[in-house]
Amino acid sequence: MRLATFFRTRSLRIPATWVAAVLWCSFIVVAYLYYGSRGLSVRELLFELFTFFATDPRAPLLYILVYMLQPFAFMPSTVFTILAGSIFGFWPALLYTIIGVNLSATAVYWTGRALAQPTPGLIAGLGNWIGALRQSPFLTILFLRLAYFPFDVVNFASGILRLRYGAFTIATALGSIPGIATITSMGTALDLSTFLEKGLTTSAINPHMLLLSLGLFLLSVVIAEAARRLQTTSAKP
Repeated sequence: MRLATFFRTRSLRIPATWVAAVLWCSFIVVAYLYYGSRGLSVRELLFELFTFFATDPRAPLLYILVYMLQPFAFMPSTVFTILAGSIFGFWPALLYTIIGVNLSATAVYWTGRALAQPTPGLIAGLGNWIGALRQSPFLTILFLRLAYFPFDVVNFASGILRLRYGAFTIATALGSIPGIATITSMGTALDLSTFLEKGLTTSAINPHMLLLSLGLFLLSVVIAEAARRLQTTSAKP
């Protein structure tokens, strides 16, 4: 049985929200059992997790793996990116997140391609962008990435519409960098260990990294506008 046929005939019988609910419940149960067996307070548990990710050499691989799988459990990727910036530092977090984002995009793209049937909700959510994606996939995806359009919606739609994988991948890799850098620098501005110990105080915030985050955001807006104009020009007959 082909993969696409399998997904259409079997996998769609299980709502994605049910799968996500099971994953979240499993995570909560495991965390509760671990928390109870160690006799740790919530703050102590958070400190232990922070120490693991900040010092264990396996932590980057675990972070990338979780980031790749997070769309299937509806996990908040922005929160992960902010935490990565605080834990790993700006440049390592930027590298790890770029890898995770592109692996995640590929996983969702091929899932959508296996399903290969646009849903009414997807069509309503994308509206006129569907035509633009088919006509000019590279520039449209590049603009949507730079404009902070919902990431997994674009991934899923690109797979369902069977856009060229090469154009999708390159546009994603390039277009996601400014946004990742913006959110990562926001996380780097937060000293997580100080925050966990003292709460949100001035000593836990690095104002220079906050200014860098703002500057990167403004830069991404400028680049997004340039990409939009280029995409509009290319779409004209």
